[in-house]
Amino acid sequence: VEGGKINVDFDGESNDVRQDENDASFGTFTILATAEDLDVNQMDFVLHKNANTYTLEDMKIRDKNGHGTYSLTSPSTIGLAQTSSTVRVEDLTLEKGVAYEFEILGDINNTATSGSSYNFTWAAASVDATGVSSDNDVSANDFSSAALSGPSIAVDISSLTARTSALS
Repeated sequence: VEGGKINVDFDGESNDVRQDENDASFGTFTILATAEDLDVNQMDFVLHKNANTYTLEDMKIRDKNGHGTYSLTSPSTIGLAQTSSTVRVEDLTLEKGVAYEFEILGDINNTATSGSSYNFTWAAASVDATGVSSDNDVSANDFSSAALSGPSIAVDISSLTARTSALS
């Protein structure tokens, strides 16, 4: 695998999500191997959040082109006070020439408060992978970018007030 032979991108728009929203989108991470198929042992993302904000639940990446959905797991407990934590996807096989568009999804806790915000980042150094035909380890220099950031997503607790009034 040679430098710049693995193209990566992180797209998405910052927006608001509601409390207790399932499968909220935190952007799309795209990866394309151009030199050979890759076996990805693990690839880490970092979840950033406000201190004293509940973490996301049921985090996963889903390929928009039907190549599967994979759980994002944390190697350690994500505490309420933490502002960042590593989450990991394991055991991916990426075919040469196929653009994998992984949408990062998570469930917003039902007790999340307005002002809570989240975003994910990715770093090439966090990828443990090998080329299938060459059996060479992938290094950070093999990627088109060393680090990427996804959009910032904020919780907005909207309310609606209903009032009665007499009809004349």
